[in-house]
Amino acid sequence: MKISEIMKIMNENYPPELAEEWDNSGLLFGRPDDDVKRAFFTLNVTGDVILEAAQAGADIIISHHPILLKPIRQVRTDDSTGYMISILGKFGISLFAAHTNADAAAGGLNDKFAEMLELEDPEILEAGKLPGSGIGRVGRVRTRYGEYIEKLKKAFGTKNVITVGIEEEDMYKRPGKVAAVNGGGGSYVGMAVKAGARLFVTGEMNYHADLEAVDGGMRVIKLGHGVSEMMAVDMFADHFKGTGLDILRYTEDIISRGF
Repeated sequence: MKISEIMKIMNENYPPELAEEWDNSGLLFGRPDDDVKRAFFTLNVTGDVILEAAQAGADIIISHHPILLKPIRQVRTDDSTGYMISILGKFGISLFAAHTNADAAAGGLNDKFAEMLELEDPEILEAGKLPGSGIGRVGRVRTRYGEYIEKLKKAFGTKNVITVGIEEEDMYKRPGKVAAVNGGGGSYVGMAVKAGARLFVTGEMNYHADLEAVDGGMRVIKLGHGVSEMMAVDMFADHFKGTGLDILRYTEDIISRGF
C-alpha cells in the first residue's frame, strides 16, 4: 500500500479543509509514493511512541495529535521536536496526523464522543464548512447525575473525572440538555450556554472557562483531554480493515498519568 492511498482514505473521512488554520494535519514526514506494509496508530506522538513503532517494524505512524504545530528553524536533537524528526528519519518511519479535521468531520471524534456520552438527538454546536461537520454536539441526557458520572467512568475506562458545580444534592437530578466537546473545550463554553445547555462535558479546560460555565448556569464534567479522545486510535485503524495493511495500535497509559 502506498502512503498516497493512506492519505486518500484519511482525507476522504476527515477532509483537510475542516482543519483549523493553526493546525498541522496531513503528511508531516515521508513521501506519498513510499510503500507501507505496517501502520502504527496512536493518539499522541512522542519519542517513546516512535521507538516502539520502530521496534514493531512499522512503516508509518498515524496519529491524532500532530507534531510541528510551531515552525522550527533548526532540527536539534536536544529539542523534543528535533529529536522526534531525527528518529523518524533514522528508522525510515513516516508520520501522518488527522487532528482538528478529525474532530469536526461528520462521523468523526465529536460524533463518536456524543455517542459515548449517550446524547439523545445530538445536534452540532458550531457548524463546520461541510454538511454534517462541526465542533461540539448538543443533546439530552435523562440519566441522573450520580449514575451518569459512573457510566462515563466505565465508558472511558477511567476511575476519576473532575466535576465543577455538581453538588451532592445534584446527584439525584437529571442534566437535561448537555453540550459536549472532546479534547479542549474551553473556547466553546459561551456557545454551549447560548444553546441552553445545563451540563458541559469535555476533556479539559482552564479555571476561567470553568468560571464562565458556572456563571452561565452550567455544570461541568472534565474527563481528561487524552481520555476523551482515546477512541481516535480505533476509529482511524478501522478504516484500514480489509486493505491488507498490517495494523498495530498503541495504547498509551494516559489515564494513570492524568492526561
